[in-house]
Amino acid sequence: MTGDSAAAARIAAVPAGSRVPRGLLWGYGVGSVGTGIYSALPGVLLLIFLTDTLGVTPAVAAAVIVIPKLWSVVCDPLVGRASDRLRGPSGTRAPHLLMGALACALSFSALFAVPAGLAGVAAAVYVGTVFLLAVTAYSVFSVPYVSLPVEMSADADERATIISVRMGFVFIGALLGAALAPALVAWLGGGRLGYSRMSLVLGVAAGLCALTAWKAVSRLPRSTTVPPSPADLAPMPWYRMVRLPRFQALLLPYLCVAGAISTLTAALPYLVRYRLQREEAMLGLLFLVLVGGSIASLPLWLLLSRRLGKRSALYFAMLALALACVALGFAVTPVSVGLACAVAGVAFGGLQLLPFSLLSDVLRDQPAREGAYTGLWTAVEKTGLACGPLLVGALLQLGGFAAATDGQSAQPHSAIVAIVLAATLLPVAWLVLAAAFARWLRAANLPDVLGEAS
Repeated sequence: MTGDSAAAARIAAVPAGSRVPRGLLWGYGVGSVGTGIYSALPGVLLLIFLTDTLGVTPAVAAAVIVIPKLWSVVCDPLVGRASDRLRGPSGTRAPHLLMGALACALSFSALFAVPAGLAGVAAAVYVGTVFLLAVTAYSVFSVPYVSLPVEMSADADERATIISVRMGFVFIGALLGAALAPALVAWLGGGRLGYSRMSLVLGVAAGLCALTAWKAVSRLPRSTTVPPSPADLAPMPWYRMVRLPRFQALLLPYLCVAGAISTLTAALPYLVRYRLQREEAMLGLLFLVLVGGSIASLPLWLLLSRRLGKRSALYFAMLALALACVALGFAVTPVSVGLACAVAGVAFGGLQLLPFSLLSDVLRDQPAREGAYTGLWTAVEKTGLACGPLLVGALLQLGGFAAATDGQSAQPHSAIVAIVLAATLLPVAWLVLAAAFARWLRAANLPDVLGEAS
């Protein structure tokens, strides 16, 4: 079955009461190593690569990162709707995963491979163009990929387990993209050459992991569940989707959570280089601590979500990240910064696992629209992720940060203050706004999707 007829078949690969096959579970999860690399690598290194290696001013560098990410706000919902209605002959989203995996490997391998002689605005144009292609390729893969847990199990607790496995692999990918990547830059020659070689190594590795997920998902079994009604299949504009109360109750707080995470990760390399006076090796170690804490915390957040409810666990995760950011403001040694990053890593685990688990619960009530809603969700997520580098770049510009080419430049005191504020005050402000949105939505008597697991 293809086209609209495929969309009419409500895919529930593993009906309620059965277990997801181990091969499918782990094969699907391995794909998240690729998504973790794709998500973490640009967020951690692209801004500082532009300002400190290519000589791009902070304001222009921030625009280079933000504009492609804003394109994904348009692209993601389109990809999601297409994956709902244009499934392949097997009735799965596997064709989108295959196209996205191949395109991601090519585009991300070229992202840091800036041709010799390009600097300043010319280098910014190259990076911006390749990044636009890369985020488009990532949308083609990630939107249908993220929507798949809804089709893999009808049981809410098992979907949470599927997502925890996926998040574990996401953090492994983030470890490669955030902790290993700076070390690879140094090991593979440093400067432009090191960045170029690092991009090729991690781009190919991420592509192979994405292809593993495609292979596993291409064998998803199909059930004979009752198809949705014609009304369920009718196109729904994005502004009506956003107005769905249970979806809205998740969307606005998660926008702010994504903004907090991206702001902290964009500011941390500057904090290490200019406040601690350390280089890539120290940055890689800190991200190892941060991502290691995220992976180790996943069983804890699963336990808390089942005992306290997902909403309460989510508030605890936001509080933990806010405390970690405040601690960074007082941390002046590698050890104290490392401890703050460990707490932030534990918080990251909950802030990734819990919203996506709640999203899968909401999507069970939206037959044949899982991809469309997931596309809108990831578009909002990427908007938050784009805002972090934008705000960090703007604050550095206001602080008088001096860009450099192939090396570190001396910075005025005002730039150091701007760096500290970007790593501390800005993420906390995002988290306060996230908590305020969550409380406001509850006060508006919206259904408590942020409460107990369904």
